[in-house]
Amino acid sequence: MSADATVRTLIDAVAARIIASADELTALDQAIGDGDHGVNMKRGFEAILAERDAIAALPLPQALQKAGMTLVMKVGGASGPLYGTLFMQLGKSLPEGTEMVM
Repeated sequence: MSADATVRTLIDAVAARIIASADELTALDQAIGDGDHGVNMKRGFEAILAERDAIAALPLPQALQKAGMTLVMKVGGASGPLYGTLFMQLGKSLPEGTEMVM
């Protein structure tokens, strides 16, 4: 499997799990917050899925940064910057030329 195919597979798996868990995340958030966490995370990962091929075509550090920026732009509340920054910092922490190991 090529590196970009591996990244596409990872994006698909993570996005599917977040999207499938949207109702549960919302219910948990309703107990302590405003109840929009699941909807917001679903929107963010649907946006990542929409850009999946473009993200997967990038070198891994840039792919993580692009995914993070997508979350920052699409996920509302504090979660967008929180999870987006996680992905962006992961990408920045990898040396240039880092590739997926098969």
